[in-house]
Amino acid sequence: MLWPSEMHDPNELRQFTQQGLVDGVILMEVRLNDERVNLLREIGFPFSMIGRCADTTGLGYADIDFERTTQESSAFWRDWDTNI
Repeated sequence: MLWPSEMHDPNELRQFTQQGLVDGVILMEVRLNDERVNLLREIGFPFSMIGRCADTTGLGYADIDFERTTQESSAFWRDWDTNI
């Protein structure tokens, strides 16, 4: 199931997971201290994340390394003449 609107309210998420209609959740727009992550960990509901929170111990997530991406793109444009 794809939930097209934001769901940042932990109570709304708790109700959603208790309906028995889904087997897991993919969280998007994850914050460093995300209450949704805390809730899903607390109730033991399966989830993964696009983005990451401060403590990713034991969690599945996909994220981009912004620092490395910035370095690589800066190097590419710096060396543009030699890349042609």
